[in-house]
Amino acid sequence: MVQIQYVHSQTIALNVYTIQVRANGQTYETMKKMIRIDRLIATDWRFTLENQFTHLENCVNRFNFKAIAIGTAAMMILDILVSVILFLLYSTSTLAPGPSQAALTEAKLSLAHNSSYLMVGLLLGTLTTVLGGYLSARIAKTLPLYNGLAVGVLGLFAGIFLGGGIEESPWWYLTVGYLSVIPAALVGAWFSQQKSTE
Repeated sequence: MVQIQYVHSQTIALNVYTIQVRANGQTYETMKKMIRIDRLIATDWRFTLENQFTHLENCVNRFNFKAIAIGTAAMMILDILVSVILFLLYSTSTLAPGPSQAALTEAKLSLAHNSSYLMVGLLLGTLTTVLGGYLSARIAKTLPLYNGLAVGVLGLFAGIFLGGGIEESPWWYLTVGYLSVIPAALVGAWFSQQKSTE
């Protein structure tokens, strides 16, 4: 009995196509066709890496780091000013002239549960983020939403890692505050985009 067997195996280096003609269990003829694909694989990897680096470069070029830095700095400075002004407005009636550190700490803790203070602070903080996104997009001029998004992300991280004393604030205040940072920055960038297209 004559048996013809077709065997195909693939390795990283080559494809092997084997045709074996067997009679009574013995191999009489074997034909192999080897196609080297190592160069093809190397070329494909090089092409893939070049595409990845090009894509990464294009993504980085979408951002204007100077505009992002200015927008973020403006947002944070305004946040500090707003916090100081609100603290003075809401705690003046309870603080005596030349208050001690203990008195300031107590006033701060009491304001952390003052709904009016929290709502006004949340509103003004959101507006400063809108302004930061607007300013960043305005300076960048191109791709404003990307730059506004960057300001929002930096503002979110600053609020999480640099926000002193926020642990005393209620959960709803922290949740709304964190969730609104990036959308607020994007709204500011969108306003800048609309104004530039007028």
